[in-house]
Amino acid sequence: MIIATGVRASEPTVFMNDILSIDHDVTLLHSHTLKHHSYNPRHSIKSTFFDEHVRDRAEYIPIHFSRLPKYFEHQPIDVAAFQVAYSPDRGYSFGTNPDYNYYFSPHAKEVWLEVNVQMPWTSGPPLSLTRVTRKVEIDTPLIECVKTISAAEKAIYNQINEHVGTFISDGCTLQVGVGKLQTTFQTSARVEVYSEMIGDWAMRLNAERIVGAFALGSNAFYQWLNSNVKVEMVPLGEICHPSSFAQISNLVSINSAYEVDLTGQVASEGIAYEHHTGTGGSNDFTAGASYAKKGVSIIALPSITKTGASRIVSRLHNVVTISQADVDYIVTEYGIAEMRFRTLGERVKALISIAHPMHRQELRHSL
Repeated sequence: MIIATGVRASEPTVFMNDILSIDHDVTLLHSHTLKHHSYNPRHSIKSTFFDEHVRDRAEYIPIHFSRLPKYFEHQPIDVAAFQVAYSPDRGYSFGTNPDYNYYFSPHAKEVWLEVNVQMPWTSGPPLSLTRVTRKVEIDTPLIECVKTISAAEKAIYNQINEHVGTFISDGCTLQVGVGKLQTTFQTSARVEVYSEMIGDWAMRLNAERIVGAFALGSNAFYQWLNSNVKVEMVPLGEICHPSSFAQISNLVSINSAYEVDLTGQVASEGIAYEHHTGTGGSNDFTAGASYAKKGVSIIALPSITKTGASRIVSRLHNVVTISQADVDYIVTEYGIAEMRFRTLGERVKALISIAHPMHRQELRHSL
């Protein structure tokens, strides 16, 4: 038996207890759970985006967000369970999460819906009720996901944002990936948003149009999102589809990373070959920006870890998430290194120049 559960803020609440009581072999399809659940020992978990709550017991499936439609075509899902929104005038809505949940509906034999009064109603694809066999009404706050940073981290990310801001001007379309950069990200430019994730940072923008695939943030953000006419939520396979990027002008794609090596390879899903998150959409957007008219891709990260280790390294100690051929610019608090159309030697010099000063000599000696 295969059960797919709603992702992120749309995780089911009531139905998780029902699933726990199913006392036979079950495979749970999870992705980025936001809270700890009790699991039946007879149940296994497969996850396409790891998190701290399932990392020790789930099996990881590396996959780009753009390939999710095909992935779910090959999953004989018995039950899909997730939260939705409802409006008497407009009907049902996927709310915060058409990202995965849109693909569950046509493939599952049964669909279980938790209609949450507190789930924001968003414009997006229609929700088919054809396979709905269970439906309950709940009034439960959505799980908040707000990253906190120290004063020292804030100062660093503010510097990074200053450098990133040089790429942003009126008329740009922005994508901002998951990470602490979102905590301080802002711009006064008139922009549009086309991003797999939208969060509190989107509220701070001067944006007339915002397109996202999943929404994740504070309670204030969820309230802002509810019936917001500027926002459209679409499935991940649509927003990350390679052909979609060619329709966008002035796309500025901004993603984070754990490590970058001196050739421009990027590791953004694990540490020391242990997966902590997932491939996600960073690769889709980084490569996709090259197809957008005047598009650029940026990898932004602090120059060192909390323990003082360099994030710019001579050789990666991680799984490669983004290849050296796809990155346009790498940014730290010390500046901007252009990778696009640069030789390996030119990349090395540029990356060492934005590494933390205490590691630059060591990086030069590593060559």
